[in-house]
Amino acid sequence: MANQLVGKANMAVIAGLLAQDSEFDFTCIVDSAANVDALGEFFASRQQRLRVLLEYGLAGGRTGVRNAEQEQQVLEAIQRWPQAISLVGVEIYEGVINEEAPIRAFLQHVMQRTEALAQNGAFAEPTVILTGAGSAWFDVVAEEFRRDSQYLDNQQRFTLDVVLRSGCYLTHDAGIYQQANQRIQAQNPVARQMNSSLQPALQVWAYVQSLPEPGRVIIGLGRRDAGPDAGFPVAAGHFRPQSSHSAGYTTVVPVDKSWEIIKMMDQHAFMSVPAGADIQVGDMLIFDISHPCLTFDRWRQLLRVNEQWDVTGAVTTWF
Repeated sequence: MANQLVGKANMAVIAGLLAQDSEFDFTCIVDSAANVDALGEFFASRQQRLRVLLEYGLAGGRTGVRNAEQEQQVLEAIQRWPQAISLVGVEIYEGVINEEAPIRAFLQHVMQRTEALAQNGAFAEPTVILTGAGSAWFDVVAEEFRRDSQYLDNQQRFTLDVVLRSGCYLTHDAGIYQQANQRIQAQNPVARQMNSSLQPALQVWAYVQSLPEPGRVIIGLGRRDAGPDAGFPVAAGHFRPQSSHSAGYTTVVPVDKSWEIIKMMDQHAFMSVPAGADIQVGDMLIFDISHPCLTFDRWRQLLRVNEQWDVTGAVTTWF
């Protein structure tokens, strides 16, 4: 779990799963002595052991220890609970940084600290987890976490297991991760050799609900349907169902780039179109999205379609 385990109710859920299934493998991150002590007290009282990763962070960033003093406080707290807390690796999230040079510097620092912890015998298991990488910089993380030596320490006690946690690759998008993928294709020689790329696979369909005034279209697509945190959805296709007064379209047709969502409310989107645009109430529009995560969060099921837009199945989301 790439998060801190906080709160007794949440700890009880994990304790219950550990008790029910001896093969249940759970690891969470820690970045404060207070959290380590709370976990240690809780799991020690149940005679259970919890595996944890030490998280490193950046000033102004999200979670993670910021300096050597905080690091030492967490390590000392782990040592206070030898029967309940096991340090098995290191975790980071580099996605709070937007430039490659500082990302590489941060990753190199984390690798140095991981090696230092191994030299000091801080890890409880011979295979040390080192995990990071969102969906934008996974190539850089993989490169910086690659080592020539099999062992982390001179005594050859610890080897490294690098885990990349990219998630948005599953559906990709036509926004921020498409831009990130373009960087990877341009700079990474392995990506160029593959001669292929991730393709956007997540789109949202919605009806034209109202044409209240020239140049303004109201779409039945709101913040409850698609996350706007990384940019509004972008119209990518147009379909007109057959009716008694319209022959409709036989297939999806492209839309003009001037059709642009300019505002979103809970259940509606405001789209600007040129005067005289061929659009009617009841038309269906397909929208590309940016940043899949918050769109996943809106839907319990996503429909699978083929190239002819026939629904072929459904995927349940757990997000």
